Amino acid sequence: MQTYFSREDVLSRPGWTAKRIATLLGAPDVRRPVQGKPTGLCLYGERRLADAEQLPEFKRAAAALAARRERREGPNPVLTAWLRQVSRIALDVTVWPDAQLRQLAVDAHNQHADYADRLGDMETSEAVAQAMVLFVVQQGVSLDQGFLESAVRAGFPEVLAELQHRVLLEIADRYPELQEACAETHLSDDEFLALLG
Repeated sequence: MQTYFSREDVLSRPGWTAKRIATLLGAPDVRRPVQGKPTGLCLYGERRLADAEQLPEFKRAAAALAARRERREGPNPVLTAWLRQVSRIALDVTVWPDAQLRQLAVDAHNQHADYADRLGDMETSEAVAQAMVLFVVQQGVSLDQGFLESAVRAGFPEVLAELQHRVLLEIADRYPELQEACAETHLSDDEFLALLG
C-alpha cells in the first residue's frame, strides 16, 4: 500500500517550496474532499516524492535554499547532530590481500560490464583501482543499517555526502594504494546506497 503525503507534509520536508511542488510534482496523485476547501486535500505518493527529491534540479535548489536559510538562521541543529553521528558511527572495512582484492573486483566488474568495458586480470589502470574501491564499498563495508535507513529518511543530502566521504576515507586508510582512486570517487546518493544495499 502506497503512503501519501499532504501538501503541508511535503512543505515540511527539507528543500520543498510551493513553487517547487508545482514545478516538480504538478498535480497531486489523489484529491480527497474536505469541507470548506474547494480543491480538497492534495496528496502526493511517496515514490513520486522520493523520485523528485533525487532529481538534480531538486538537489541544486534544495542546497541553495539550505544555504540561504543557514546564512539567515545559522547552522541547522538537526543537521549538525546528524553530521556529528556520521563522524562517530562504527565502520568496519574488510581488508583483502592486494592480489585477491584485484581479482574479486575485476570479476565483479566484468559480471555487469559490456564486453568492450571488461577489465583484464593483469590490467593496472585507474579503472581497476576504481573497480577495487567500488567492490570494497559494496562487499567490504559494514555499518549499522538502521542508522543508514534513518539517515536517508532524515532527508539531508549533506548527511549521505558526509557518510560517503567517511567510508572512502576509511577505505583509503585500510588500502593506501587506493587513496587516489578513493579521492576521485564521487557517487550519487542512489549509487552509494545501492552499493551499501
